[in-house]
Amino acid sequence: MDNVRIQLMNELLDKRDSVARQNHRYISTKCPICDSHSNKRHLDIKLIDNKPITYKCWRASCGVEGQLNREMGRKLGLSLDLCDTLEDESRKYSKYRVSTIKYHDRIDTYLLGSVDPVVGDYFSRRTGNSLHELQDRFRIVTNITEWQRINNVNIKYLYPLVKWEEIGHKFIYFFNSTFTTIHYRQVNGDKRGRITLVKSIDDNIRHKPYFIVRNNPDYVEDDSLERNLMILAEGPFDTINSYLLAFPKVNGVFVCAGGAASMRTIINEFAKYHYRSRIWIVSDNDVDISLYKKYLLKKVDKRISEMCVYYNKLSKDIGNIETGIHLEKTTLKYFDKKKEKLLED
Repeated sequence: MDNVRIQLMNELLDKRDSVARQNHRYISTKCPICDSHSNKRHLDIKLIDNKPITYKCWRASCGVEGQLNREMGRKLGLSLDLCDTLEDESRKYSKYRVSTIKYHDRIDTYLLGSVDPVVGDYFSRRTGNSLHELQDRFRIVTNITEWQRINNVNIKYLYPLVKWEEIGHKFIYFFNSTFTTIHYRQVNGDKRGRITLVKSIDDNIRHKPYFIVRNNPDYVEDDSLERNLMILAEGPFDTINSYLLAFPKVNGVFVCAGGAASMRTIINEFAKYHYRSRIWIVSDNDVDISLYKKYLLKKVDKRISEMCVYYNKLSKDIGNIETGIHLEKTTLKYFDKKKEKLLED
């Protein structure tokens, strides 16, 4: 282990309630984002020579992850000189963005690859934001051929996409958190879809939906409510624009349902682990509100305390900022905490 990783390990073990695992390849410590009032060690930091130093919080309501840099070092209470060193260290790997994932009982690190300029421009037009800055957070790949090469994998289910890339087609790929499923969309055409990359593992891992977590302490008004909020949208760009544009200061889990038919299963799974869950649905305009009342509201977990549906009045959805976003809300169910009364539309 090199000097940077040794110093980092020593400071974490000295200054924080941390433990070393797997021959000091990983350090488990309290997450500075979500564990301020907890004694549990939700944050794992990976210390392997010649690889990026990465971190991942396994708390479901947090999920913060990325390369360890100066900003995160300061939040962890590390020394200033080590924080500066970590910033330099992270830049060594700036060509390849890093996302850390849990896969069964292991922690694997996948390099996401460089950003294709054409795909980057496409992302910017649809979201108004830079893909270079958000690639880590959203687990986005812009060249599946490069992704397989730099991670030394060869997945047969990706073969059609590789062949399309060979003849000049450009795609943007959205990986779920276990890197077992991708949503893909053609930038210079109409091809789109979803591919399951592995067929033989547990369904809960294989079919985990694409999602993004925000848990910013600056936005918390009622922590018990914020942790229990799920915002559902149909496609990956709808999910990303919900996160970036529609609800930029709302904490919660932003989930890509892949279609209205999948929402009931996702909502019920969420409600199992979150008391008085709140569900906001950012709907496509071709799904009438009556369908949500008939097929969703009446058939989901009764412990859900709030269900709202938002429609974009300027376009069919919110997947493209160029068409504009103006959301109109319809409340289907709401639990009035002060009156201890359940209100339904």
